[in-house]
Amino acid sequence: MKRPLIAVILMFVSASALFALDGIVTWTWYENDPNVEFYRYQLDGEEEGRWTVVDWSVTEVSLTLDVSVIHTLYLQQSYDGEIWGPSSATDSEIYTEGEEPEPYEEEELSEEEIPEESEWDDEVIAATVMEDEIFVPTVEVEVYRPQIYVDGGIGYVNSIPDSAAPKGIGMNGAYSRTFLKVGLFDIGVRANLGLYTSKSLFTDPSQCQISGYVNALAMATTVVGNCDVYGAIGPDLGFTFVTDGVVRYGLAAELGLRYHRYRNFSIGFALSDHYYVKPRAKMINRMELKAFLSWAL
Repeated sequence: MKRPLIAVILMFVSASALFALDGIVTWTWYENDPNVEFYRYQLDGEEEGRWTVVDWSVTEVSLTLDVSVIHTLYLQQSYDGEIWGPSSATDSEIYTEGEEPEPYEEEELSEEEIPEESEWDDEVIAATVMEDEIFVPTVEVEVYRPQIYVDGGIGYVNSIPDSAAPKGIGMNGAYSRTFLKVGLFDIGVRANLGLYTSKSLFTDPSQCQISGYVNALAMATTVVGNCDVYGAIGPDLGFTFVTDGVVRYGLAAELGLRYHRYRNFSIGFALSDHYYVKPRAKMINRMELKAFLSWAL
């Protein structure tokens, strides 16, 4: 596995202490293998448990650091998120208060300067340093990148605590989208649709019961390793038909996990509780366990 090439961009932001100069240091790396699915990086060390894992689409990291000392970013890449290649390491430059940066000059790497695959082994990659003029800190507006997924899978439902109520198996689908980030969480919405049948469909079709639901939930999701863990809650509409027709209104809560195994596809599992309170004569609580495949849009 080839080592990725890293570049460093430094922008001064302020002199915050007597012997420290804060600056925004940006490390940028370049794809050198189209089969790479994950990167992980760590500042000033290579300790297990302290890596930050990102997917193939992330190719830079910006950190506000004391630029009066050297900082080293270690970067590794992986095909599966489990086995990682050797580290590339790039040091930032040292600057002191009052030092006048040189004018910014953009440099392009020519084809002759790009090393072949065999040249990456056991080499220290030199950083391309681009300097900007000292400036007064300003508010930077970042464009939020939403997470959009379409899910499809199978599920099992059971009425709890009424174990004698009909049990069902069937299919479910969902659409989820985030709109903003608050701390560690991305906030958005999730819409679910499920359709289930009782086992009498195979034993006595005349007594078959078809049930389903549709809901729209407020969702919060966060990244844990290679997984997204999400929770959602909101209004739920349930219905049954064939042997009897009932429409129920209630509340649904869902807790799920999406494991990112490939770039555009992931595997998910979720547990949902559908609590219907109207009509009161038809109150029921249904638990749903589902597994699904997820497509990133």
